[in-house]
Amino acid sequence: MNPRSLCDPVPAVLEDEADGEIASLFADIRTHLGTSSVNLVWRHLATFPGALPWCWGAIAPLYRSGALAAQARDFRRSLQGPVLPELPAEVREVFDLNSEDIVRIRATLRGYYASCTTNILSLNALRLFMAGPAAATRSGAGSLDGVGHPDEPPQIETMAHFPDPADVAPHVVDLAWRLNALGERGDGTILASLYRYLANWPSFLGLSWTLLVPLATDGRLQTAISQCLAEADSRSAQLVDRLAAPDLQPDGPTREAIGMALEDFGRNAIAKVIPITRALLTAVGGGGGLGLPPGPSQR
Repeated sequence: MNPRSLCDPVPAVLEDEADGEIASLFADIRTHLGTSSVNLVWRHLATFPGALPWCWGAIAPLYRSGALAAQARDFRRSLQGPVLPELPAEVREVFDLNSEDIVRIRATLRGYYASCTTNILSLNALRLFMAGPAAATRSGAGSLDGVGHPDEPPQIETMAHFPDPADVAPHVVDLAWRLNALGERGDGTILASLYRYLANWPSFLGLSWTLLVPLATDGRLQTAISQCLAEADSRSAQLVDRLAAPDLQPDGPTREAIGMALEDFGRNAIAKVIPITRALLTAVGGGGGLGLPPGPSQR
């Protein structure tokens, strides 16, 4: 894979090319995550025989019971990290961002943030589940008394679609990868979908660089990522005993592929972008209802 590309950075099934069981699972994932798009991690797992049905079968009870939604809400409220001042109209105009752009950026960031803060809990719970009871115990699994009543399906945020990679200028692609290096904890080969979405608005992608670099330079971003991961680990451990064990177990190679995906996404890519997306949401005043401090326009 060419590292300077906005194509999927790992093998993945495109949503509009999915059929049969995979298409049905994608629809279920969209419904329970409240987003109009299926995250890359699920589309990647769909490329391995039996992986997505097994993974989703194991963690779907978390979504359907309401236990995961409740934990995700509390998780978002518990997160600390950089808060950016809301962008004034003059700045938006200088960067050629009109009111419709801001509305679409907010919706995209909100959908992405909500799904990422949910996915990190379910993926890490599945990782502990696969490692066995001892791993969950070492991680401090606790009780979820009073949590787990079925919730109404979340409101679906209409996120932007990925732009056609052929339509994105090379310098915008390079900027997306440069942003992707901020807070990177792995080998940097997975381009966060956040920057692929934001490539629809190159000027906002550039503005994001100016907003985020100071946070990475003075260590605030790294601190927020570490805090996010520690909090996610604690909450994921409390969900392990609510997972189901599907009858059909994945074979050795598929199980290994699942483990690598859970590590690459749940421990690195998603943990990295949660505080970044949170900070950008505060900049566009789109954090209402997501446990973020309200911007001036929301007070």
